[in-house]
Amino acid sequence: MILTEVDDLSADKEWLRLWRADDHQHANYTVTSLAVGAAHYTRLYYLPAEHDVSEYRPCAERFVPHHLLASGPDGPVAGLALTVEVLPARHRLSAYGRPLMLVEDRTAPARLRRQAAAAIHTRLQELTERYGAERYHARDYLVGGEISPLTEVMLRHGGVSRHHFTQTADLRPAAEERFAELRKNFRKILRRERGGFALDVVTARDVTRAHLDAFVRLHLEFFGKTLRTRASWDSILASVRADEGFMVVGRQDDRPVAMAYFAVSDRHCLYASGVNDADSYGSGLSHRVLWRAMEHARALGCVHFELGEQLYPGMYPELPDKFRAIGHFKAGFSNTTAARLDVFSAPLEAP
Repeated sequence: MILTEVDDLSADKEWLRLWRADDHQHANYTVTSLAVGAAHYTRLYYLPAEHDVSEYRPCAERFVPHHLLASGPDGPVAGLALTVEVLPARHRLSAYGRPLMLVEDRTAPARLRRQAAAAIHTRLQELTERYGAERYHARDYLVGGEISPLTEVMLRHGGVSRHHFTQTADLRPAAEERFAELRKNFRKILRRERGGFALDVVTARDVTRAHLDAFVRLHLEFFGKTLRTRASWDSILASVRADEGFMVVGRQDDRPVAMAYFAVSDRHCLYASGVNDADSYGSGLSHRVLWRAMEHARALGCVHFELGEQLYPGMYPELPDKFRAIGHFKAGFSNTTAARLDVFSAPLEAP
């Protein structure tokens, strides 16, 4: 097994070959979506306190890339988008601020997949020691219902795991079948005509800075403050321009009143950010935007559409009600619930 470092994920032919072979292709880990993550931290309330980012804050001062590619005799087997985050007085390993995620060719022989994971884990340990980095965090999407070889080796070396649930939609059934699975009142909203209202899907072919400016304006009007840095907004525009994301715009009498951004790969679409006009809140605009996005993602060939975390009544009782309300809304579009593992390189009791 040969382990090499990749300088540029967007240009390295072997990395791109591995990405195409990956079953899942989670949209958070496309090249431009990683750039979005580098400029914007997301709340992770289901993680222990030292891994939780409960408040929006400036991103890492810089990221030192160490992207890894493990190759066997027939080509790439597994790899990681990997950076060292240089934070005030500390370092940590991540994928531009996101949990590490193994990209893998699951058609490779099991022994090669295990060898690749072992080589990657050894390099992670070396980098942790070199930089004096803190405990690192990987996410396992349990593709095929199995833990990944990297999860296996991390746990065998003293790591620990926690789980959370996320709401997804399987886009393979026909639209009629998926529509029938929606919550009853959602179906009523979507069937109801709304005079003067139109939806547009904005892709690389037609996106402009004006679309982003409208998105920023709606955020400011609704929240009363900005929740993203300018670099974060610009990275969203770059994602759409690269065909690794799209926007859906809802217009009332030609005025933007609802917008959302979706990260996308060849197989996976993620609802990343959305907002409505404050005066139109509760009028069903988000329902229309999400349904249109699901139809567009299916037309692109996506199989998985991820909506966000599933919050069951007995879980995270300290969370504000608004999180549960958001989760309840998204559940109306979901037809599957998936488990995810958050895997840590060392026990959580130790710093």
